[in-house]
Amino acid sequence: MLRSCRNPESEPTVTEIAASSDPADGGLYITSGGGFSNIFERPAWQNKAVKAYLATHNNVDENNFNVNGRAYPDVSLLGSNYKIMLNGRRLLVSGTSASAPVFASLISLANSIRFTKGKPKLGFLNPLLYNKLLAESFSDITEGNNHCCLSTQWCCEEGFDVSEGWDPVTGLGTLDIKKFFSIIKDYPNHLRTKED
Repeated sequence: MLRSCRNPESEPTVTEIAASSDPADGGLYITSGGGFSNIFERPAWQNKAVKAYLATHNNVDENNFNVNGRAYPDVSLLGSNYKIMLNGRRLLVSGTSASAPVFASLISLANSIRFTKGKPKLGFLNPLLYNKLLAESFSDITEGNNHCCLSTQWCCEEGFDVSEGWDPVTGLGTLDIKKFFSIIKDYPNHLRTKED
């Protein structure tokens, strides 16, 4: 979710926070998802980021989730109030059904930029997102949580909080698309490094 405020004497400022249906956090219709899989094990390329989160969040009760599960999300995008046209009507839509295709289109644009430079398509993207050379491409979200479900009557203490770096609410953060395009246009030439 994006919240913005404008100072009449300066440029507008934008603060990104995790979407929440909690009235204290803005009372949206949706809350950011995220957590750990009970089915899939965490892949090696997530280990450093996820272990850092778990080490600094000792208030997280590891009895309530699979600490070794595949962590999600990897990244975040605007989650609420996408303007669309449907059958000639203007509508606002929200959720991953809106943000996932937008993210896919950004990756398609990245591939188009690469094609013009004679580079191959990016392929399986997830391990690359965790590469330290892409770190400056993300805007870290450090406000919010996913303690609530679809309705505010389902808020509880067992959700996750955002933090600096990767977290199970907003992942690595949102893409700064200009920085991402600038770095990714030359991959794999200068991004082929092994992450610890």
